[in-house]
Amino acid sequence: MTDLKSLPFLFRSVLVVAALFVGATAFNPAWAQELSTHDVEREANAGNFDKAYEVLVQLAESGNAQAQGFLAYVLYQGEWGVPVDEAKAKKWMQAALGQNDAYAHLFVGLSNTPDNTDQTAKDPSLIVSHDWKANIRIAAENGHPYAQHMMSQWADTKREALEWLRKASGRNAFSYRQDVRDYYAVDYYLLKGPRLHSGRFKLAEIGRREGSGNGAAYVVLAIAHTYGLQVGRDYEEAYIYATLGSLMHSAISMDVEDIKLLLNAIPPSRQKTLKSEVFNRLLKWAENPETYIGQAASWCRSVGEGNSLDCLKQAVEDHRVCEIEYIGWNFGNFRAFPAYKACRKALYPTP
Repeated sequence: MTDLKSLPFLFRSVLVVAALFVGATAFNPAWAQELSTHDVEREANAGNFDKAYEVLVQLAESGNAQAQGFLAYVLYQGEWGVPVDEAKAKKWMQAALGQNDAYAHLFVGLSNTPDNTDQTAKDPSLIVSHDWKANIRIAAENGHPYAQHMMSQWADTKREALEWLRKASGRNAFSYRQDVRDYYAVDYYLLKGPRLHSGRFKLAEIGRREGSGNGAAYVVLAIAHTYGLQVGRDYEEAYIYATLGSLMHSAISMDVEDIKLLLNAIPPSRQKTLKSEVFNRLLKWAENPETYIGQAASWCRSVGEGNSLDCLKQAVEDHRVCEIEYIGWNFGNFRAFPAYKACRKALYPTP
């Protein structure tokens, strides 16, 4: 059984979380005012982990709440080769909570969810909370995008859910990449209205992010090609993207009428050829290390699975899970970080 403690600590309960922080150094001591999270990023990207840790400590000691929360993660997980120190991790997490930091509240909320009960009985949470949903709400209200996405799932009304998703998919206090916003935007537009709602048209742009591994975005692009929304009407392209959406385990699917339309428009012999094109595109994206699919394919090859489709689908999601701790940072080489490697190994161990 996988030891969840080997995963990044926000994943010990639900294996998903999002985004870290943008630093601020106002009211910091003079020696720290010239430092920022960009210094941490620069040193870590260069592989200077000792220096990255030194700067992170300085920021935390100067009162930067977000730095305090991430320092707790580094100490708890043993990131960058830093010795694990749960006592110090707890101290810094409590300091971040004292400043009402969104990242810290999300950590506390997720690590105290009911589905983590069995795990915490063996390995108590770093910080115990008796109202984990309140912690996540605070994180959402303070601008954490993943917490906002969680709040949308708990919303009592469609209007409330849309508002949380709008916040999660837009620019806010947290610096996080466009492809992360795209995931929340997909949910936003799908919930917003009927299939041909004008807001849905924008999803064609999201779906064009080739190699994303985002099954929902592929389905969206299939719809766009089926009806000529921002792209030319092209049943064959629609068929290819609909197939990709299905292969990548999209949580949504095309309407039955849409599927019938495509099947009737494309002869069975041509459908077989188009399915081959689907795999050709996957293989092409798998050669690009900048895509999610490319990163997943590299992992599959490293564990002896080659270009196995089953491995690729699982590895795409595993990569997203293990990457989440670093979203919000400009860490270009996070896949070389010790905690990322440990997370991937735990989620998809080498046979």
